[in-house]
Amino acid sequence: MSLAAFSTALAVAPAPDGGYDNGTTAEGADALNSLTSGVDNTAIGFIALFNNTTGSENRAVGSNALFHGTSGNNNTAISSDGLTINTTGNNNTASGADALSSNTAGFYNTAEAFQALANLLGSSSNIAIGYNAGINLFRSGNNVDIGNERPGQNPHWHQGNAHGHLYRRHCWRDSHWQPGRR
Repeated sequence: MSLAAFSTALAVAPAPDGGYDNGTTAEGADALNSLTSGVDNTAIGFIALFNNTTGSENRAVGSNALFHGTSGNNNTAISSDGLTINTTGNNNTASGADALSSNTAGFYNTAEAFQALANLLGSSSNIAIGYNAGINLFRSGNNVDIGNERPGQNPHWHQGNAHGHLYRRHCWRDSHWQPGRR
């Protein structure tokens, strides 16, 4: 048996490097399974970007990352279940398991760490850094939360606030949250 015949017998489509047309890359079982016209997408991991059809310039690394994304653009999820149900939201970044996992249509959100902004439903322009940071935000925009889950526990948490161990004394005043307390 010749080497050429052996190579042909083991060939798979798509090629093992996962390169597709229009600058798209997929590696992992059913990654980018539904793509029709989106370009410049990268999906690495089991069912990463599974439902993406027309979204472009998305990056999903990890099992279930950006799983429900259909038409959102320029999103990045680096973790298992990051941005899992984001369907049409654009310009979001999630790094850490379950980060921004409930976001459906919000824009310009950044979540860094386990469950950061995990329950945010569709709000925009939020930043959360640290374990469970902003986990209790649901429909609030223009917030910064660094390293705590306190804001969602406060009934006076409103749009446009900055929270965190380093910033709360200078950026946010509320009679229910006293300075120096977590």
